[in-house]
Amino acid sequence: MKQPVDASANLRAHASDVRHKTVVRLRETMRTIEAELKSTDSIYPHGKLNQRELCRRAGISQATLQKPAHRNTTLLEVNVWLARVAKPMRTKGAVHATAAARVQTLRDLNRDLMQHYHESELELVDALDRIARLEARLSMTSANGNSVSPITSGKPR
Repeated sequence: MKQPVDASANLRAHASDVRHKTVVRLRETMRTIEAELKSTDSIYPHGKLNQRELCRRAGISQATLQKPAHRNTTLLEVNVWLARVAKPMRTKGAVHATAAARVQTLRDLNRDLMQHYHESELELVDALDRIARLEARLSMTSANGNSVSPITSGKPR
């Protein structure tokens, strides 16, 4: 004889599983966002960080948090997390100031690099000129029949 199926128990189990998966996705997304904030000096690079953005990143509807299964639990956890994470976040003005400072630092580094490049270029031109003069002198010496000793670096062997 077949056992009667308790449909309500199956529905409750399914609903519990869906709720659990939603909470797991939200928590994973919160950890990911915290890592991003840590690596970007508390600057959130994807716009404004709020419930909508968190839900978007987690792949769930924002309305999910308003449903009875989440309203008194997950929603509160999300709001507490947002309040905690938002405190150290930088404002737009601070972000622009930081970006401007970084850009200026990179410009200074680029200017120094270009200066060293031009100095090296001049040194190369001088070295090539010296090589050309030495080769001309060597050919004139060889043409006059004088023997030429090999050029050494001056380092003892």
